[in-house]
Amino acid sequence: MYSAAPQLIRNLSMKKILAVLLLILPTLGFSNEHTRFYVEAFGGYTDIASPDLEDGPPNVGAFYSGSTYSRDLDIDHLAGIKVGWLRSDQWRFDLSYSNINGEMDWMIDFGAEKPGQFDSDFESNVLLVNAYFSPKRFGRFKPYGGFGIGVAKNKLTSIIEHGYPSGTTADIQSGKKTEIAYRLALGTDYSLTDAWVLSFDLSMLNIGDFSTGNSRDVLYDGKWAQNNQSIGESEFENTSIKSANLGIRFLF
Repeated sequence: MYSAAPQLIRNLSMKKILAVLLLILPTLGFSNEHTRFYVEAFGGYTDIASPDLEDGPPNVGAFYSGSTYSRDLDIDHLAGIKVGWLRSDQWRFDLSYSNINGEMDWMIDFGAEKPGQFDSDFESNVLLVNAYFSPKRFGRFKPYGGFGIGVAKNKLTSIIEHGYPSGTTADIQSGKKTEIAYRLALGTDYSLTDAWVLSFDLSMLNIGDFSTGNSRDVLYDGKWAQNNQSIGESEFENTSIKSANLGIRFLF
């Protein structure tokens, strides 16, 4: 469903996207009747986070001789805040910040040798500009669809390698990437009072790529055997995080 979207969005610059938005927004014919501002705190639950493996010949890990063949990104925490503008009863816009963290585990095949086993801490800080459209209200419920675009700063830290060659461990250099991010959401608002709104949505957030660094420090039999050894980066691509999110919004 989303296979064509990542490449399309990566081909657009942020300047082009903002220019298109500035041209479109004045044509929407907003009414000032419902104009209000809001702040919202939200959190999400997910057990589906799917980074793609880097394609190509063996070129990762020590001596650039391995191929990544397994990965598991386990999200522990997804939470954030929004500052927004209710422009009409159909349209609202906000700026959102999300912090996502968890653990990342993967394996590298080094041919006849014992596979390398890797574990690390994962974190992404995501800033998005979002637009939401609600075609109709049903009593206290107001269903909506949303789209957001922005940037994600993705990090792998505390990266440890086990078992290649047997008896060694290694500290891998942390990796950082800044990527274009986008989000699609379907949800509903529920008005508790005139000022307080409960919001629930199902979303797909794509945060792009992340990777390790390109060096390691090797520990063998309790002693540092080699420092700053050059290695091939383990890279994970086109990362999609699917989540159920609950928010509480205050309008003023």
